[in-house]
Amino acid sequence: MTAALPDLIAAPVGPEERFAGPAQFILGGKSHFVSAEDHAGIRRHFPHARIDVVAGSGHNPHMEQREEFVRLVLEGAASGGMPDV
Repeated sequence: MTAALPDLIAAPVGPEERFAGPAQFILGGKSHFVSAEDHAGIRRHFPHARIDVVAGSGHNPHMEQREEFVRLVLEGAASGGMPDV
């Protein structure tokens, strides 16, 4: 899984790059990797992003809060991944 990190670091998302389709981000509320301040950057590059925060989880909500993670994935899929805004 970490084998791609050097490629991602070498080619970060450019300031003008956008993905206009649906996208879902599921974040752990206790994780220090993505802060509330980062949400604006997510929305800049993914304007139709749905951002779900699993409050009781760290960086790995798919392992730490599996039931909540699966519920959010299914909910996102059912809504087409679009935000409820």
